[in-house]
Amino acid sequence: MEGIENSKFIPTEKSENGYVAFVKTIKAYQLLLAINGTYNNGIRLEVTDPLKPGPIVNRATAMEAIATMLNEADALLADAEFSFTLSSGFAGYNTPANFRKFNRAIAARVAVYRERWTDALTYLQNSFLSLAPTASLTEGPKHIFSLATNDQVNGLYLAPGRGAEFQMAQPSYITDMEAGDDRINKARQRSAAMNVDGIAGTHEMRIFNSQTDPFPIIRNEELVLLFAEASAQNNALPAAADAVNSIRTRHGIAARTDLDTKDKLITEILKQRRFSLWGEGHRWIDARRYNRLNTLPIDRPNDNVFEQLPIPISESDK
Repeated sequence: MEGIENSKFIPTEKSENGYVAFVKTIKAYQLLLAINGTYNNGIRLEVTDPLKPGPIVNRATAMEAIATMLNEADALLADAEFSFTLSSGFAGYNTPANFRKFNRAIAARVAVYRERWTDALTYLQNSFLSLAPTASLTEGPKHIFSLATNDQVNGLYLAPGRGAEFQMAQPSYITDMEAGDDRINKARQRSAAMNVDGIAGTHEMRIFNSQTDPFPIIRNEELVLLFAEASAQNNALPAAADAVNSIRTRHGIAARTDLDTKDKLITEILKQRRFSLWGEGHRWIDARRYNRLNTLPIDRPNDNVFEQLPIPISESDK
């Protein structure tokens, strides 16, 4: 941001708006990832001077700042141009008009986390959400990876069947899934069961097939489920039921005809988020949002499900 303000080479005000809007959007997204981890322990918003950072603020203050940052970026994108090139992960979102749809998608996620249901539905209308029966569920900006020199590979990919290093699927992911659900393919059965340090399983995570598979930042399937959740919470139950049922049927399981209460809908939406977004970093956050951390599985008697991550001692105010 300081570089943008001090630069003598940004040609126009629209170009400056583009730079600032991009930075604010990505900064807000990164801050959201941080507060999702530390939660009630808070985060720092001001880190311009790393030797004298600002104070740790509470979750409400952080979320308000993140939402404000996204809205400021959205306003700038209305009168902006991009004088820079985005990676191929932003293909289709590399113009101010389309990047604005990405911004609104992140804003919708933030609004749902803040229980601002009407705001979430408004933002979703201006995002890249598509409820069409044939719409791509994977559509959306992505982190990309490459085998080229000095590029990074997808560190979440591990070759299948490894003996020493693998990503075990918690057994309930398989046992809790309905018959015929194609999301079972994200957990592949190993030739031999695993048992390491008292943790046993028969399947390993297989959501990536190579070192260069992209990782979604946010995608249409999440937006459909955010729409379902915000609609249910706003008592638009038929719209919520249609949206969550569209996810069920797209994955090979029958639509439910009994989703006639908010409680039933929220439970079903969380279930579909679990299977659709598995491995993308959402279930712990979802369970916490609805005070359901006690529903998450415990693998060993002395294991715990923690509510949040601590602030490292080296970064604390004390």
